[in-house]
Amino acid sequence: MVQLAEETREVDLLGMGVCVRVPWARGIARVRDGQAADFARTRESDYLIDANNPTGYAQVIEAWNPGPTLIRCHTIGLDLVTQWTTNCGLVYLLTDGHGSTRLVTDPDGDVTHDPYNQQDQWFTYDAYGNMLSSFSGAVLTDLLYAGEQRDADTDLYYLRARYYDPSTGRFTALDPAAGSPQDPISLHKYLYCGANPVMNTDPTGTMSLGELAAVTSITTMLANCVTTFLATTSITEHIKTRGCPDGVFLSFGGVVSCRGFTAGVTPTFYYDFDSRVVSLLITGEAGLAPLSIFHGHQGLGALLMVGLSFNANGPEALSGLGSVATWPAVMAKTVLPINIRGWYYFLTALAARNVSGTQLTKHRGVIQFGYSFSGAAYLAYGLYFNVFAATVGYTSHPITLGEVPHKARAVFEDVKSMLLDYVQ
Repeated sequence: MVQLAEETREVDLLGMGVCVRVPWARGIARVRDGQAADFARTRESDYLIDANNPTGYAQVIEAWNPGPTLIRCHTIGLDLVTQWTTNCGLVYLLTDGHGSTRLVTDPDGDVTHDPYNQQDQWFTYDAYGNMLSSFSGAVLTDLLYAGEQRDADTDLYYLRARYYDPSTGRFTALDPAAGSPQDPISLHKYLYCGANPVMNTDPTGTMSLGELAAVTSITTMLANCVTTFLATTSITEHIKTRGCPDGVFLSFGGVVSCRGFTAGVTPTFYYDFDSRVVSLLITGEAGLAPLSIFHGHQGLGALLMVGLSFNANGPEALSGLGSVATWPAVMAKTVLPINIRGWYYFLTALAARNVSGTQLTKHRGVIQFGYSFSGAAYLAYGLYFNVFAATVGYTSHPITLGEVPHKARAVFEDVKSMLLDYVQ
């Protein structure tokens, strides 16, 4: 069984004489000789650990025997991509939707076989990770069920905090997480994935991704409800007193999301109806994005939003601290109050309006409520990499770009008149 003792070492990664400190670990595998209490031999290996890879969890990228001799290295993306070993060279690991390795292929795409009995490297598992295929040859990789490391001598999976035994569906040690009384099954100290391994994985050995997503989603929902309430209150008061919005804006930017968190930078072009001036504002934001816990929603993304501002006497009102609630567009009828729902439908005139609300489930369509601590608010629609997120941010002081040309100004005035007529 492998025991990892983590440390840092200076390593010349590029072979250019420039050393950097990287996470390193020593693994000691003790192999039983058949007697319950005795160990016949030990095997030591050194592991180079990458804790900042796209999977969000520490992964072994190199393994060395004493000497040192490089025996294995990995290429890591959102999943493990390739593996190189001294015996078989470069191979590709093909995974299923659960992250489990199903095929091992060579660079030409042909299924590889072990060099001893020529058996093809393809694998099937039951829900808990026990192999179902009648595979008796040498396995060319130890990254198998859920993409995790299997110890060939004990048939246990290393899940970082503790080991998992697929034959029993249990961990071999107590759960270091306390669990929650509101979720009784989480109080079981040995159960794997809350007895639901089909829907969950547990790469940390402490909490399944499904449980983590549930906790993050509830927190995001509560934060979004607060922001939505503050924004709709401000918008409603403005509509009652003035009717027409204060301005219109276009935002576009980039975001990065991983492990339930998101951060990004967004430039915004804002046109104020009263001053007839275009300004530029830049916002930096960070917060929660529950879906980014899962691989398909991680990485770099973009946003493109168009919206209307309310209760803002100039773009300065949008500067400073604020919060943003991002909801899937399909939830429009649920989260929008009746008295401002018409504004949203006007803003998304190309969307279908029917008894079940807007049906914009493609291309990550979202609605956003923004609330500035100055009291200003906005309502926007667009495309966003995170279809469900709660963020806080800081918006810079507006940079005046100049007055809009006369012809373009006439278009804005027509839009303003149209909006006013629509409200009345």
